[in-house]
Amino acid sequence: MVHIPHDAKWYLAEIVQEITVQDDPRNIVWRNLTLVRAGSPDEAYEKALSLGSDGKTQYENPHGKLVHITFRGLSSLNVICDELEHGTELLFHTDVNLSQSR
Repeated sequence: MVHIPHDAKWYLAEIVQEITVQDDPRNIVWRNLTLVRAGSPDEAYEKALSLGSDGKTQYENPHGKLVHITFRGLSSLNVICDELEHGTELLFHTDVNLSQSR
């Protein structure tokens, strides 16, 4: 279980979107790091989902092809423990028993 400070206000959500273009077999996946301000982890989760859903759209590109942007979900939602200011640590990653060559 992660420690979440009682006064936490900021969260960092990784919102995943998929972009497809009509008649193109390829897709593009965006992973967007987005700040979320919320009073609780549950509120942050709901707000992050809402931001992702709000990004769903479709439009015609300059070549007349329909472009779809689809919300695929959240890949992560992390609390930011400190106030936002210069030098604030947003995320960290830990590796254990990592070799020198790696």
